[in-house]
Amino acid sequence: MTLGQKIREERRARGWTQSELAGEEITRNMLSRIESGAALPSLPTLTYLADRFGLPAGYFLTEGEDRIAHEKLLHFPAILAAYRAKNYKEAVRLYRRDFTESDDELAFVVANSALYCTRDEMHRGHMKKANEYLSLAATLMEGSAYTTDAMRAVRALLDAILTNVQAPRFALVGSNYEALAADAVWEETYRYFSEKTEGYRFGDDVLAQHTAARKLIGEGKYTDAVKALGEIETRRADPHFSVLVLFRLYGDLEVCYKELGNFEEAYRYSSKRMSLLSAFRG
Repeated sequence: MTLGQKIREERRARGWTQSELAGEEITRNMLSRIESGAALPSLPTLTYLADRFGLPAGYFLTEGEDRIAHEKLLHFPAILAAYRAKNYKEAVRLYRRDFTESDDELAFVVANSALYCTRDEMHRGHMKKANEYLSLAATLMEGSAYTTDAMRAVRALLDAILTNVQAPRFALVGSNYEALAADAVWEETYRYFSEKTEGYRFGDDVLAQHTAARKLIGEGKYTDAVKALGEIETRRADPHFSVLVLFRLYGDLEVCYKELGNFEEAYRYSSKRMSLLSAFRG
């Protein structure tokens, strides 16, 4: 594709007329001659046109159509810096602002960032945002040769939890997480939501406490379980406390109070749980 053809294609992609692109800096006739190949733009004219498109002038001077390479030179360093700093939301924001397509490397970085954003939004109870991030991750993963089985496992795990937030273990049975996660990717999350906790030691003390409290329920020690669950509930103001943990906690407290014959408290926790579920679906 020639320089003039590239300019014409960029203009048409934006739905601009020649007059709209030319503006007041060059004439429409001169732009027409440039696009047809009858004339070559001066460096100031080329710089002006490139600025109008928001592209580097070098893009129009290279052979072929490697636009993504030029965009990466300009914008990828900031995305990579955000990713390395674990500022995943910023990495995704910059990608959405500066790119309309991706290559394998860019897709790998942004897809991983989007998976972490999915997890974070999910634990905040923002299920719509979580699904948006997961959808972006899935799209980028499908287009990247760098996608790993670990990434596919994480995607399967997050998708299963979002699919059935009330009983994630049932959705996980049908996921391909276990087939992909030979190295136990995000194992704490998987163990907690699949309830495969026997013999496993959680590093997260909230998950460890909740698992221990659920064991008391399984043993029929409902009074002890209520006390243990109540201690965990007092930590809900912690900004890192997962809303999904709170959701499951309310369900456990409802069960305990029903077994203890305290239906007023059981109803109170059932209402709390349903309020959270309503917020998830909103």
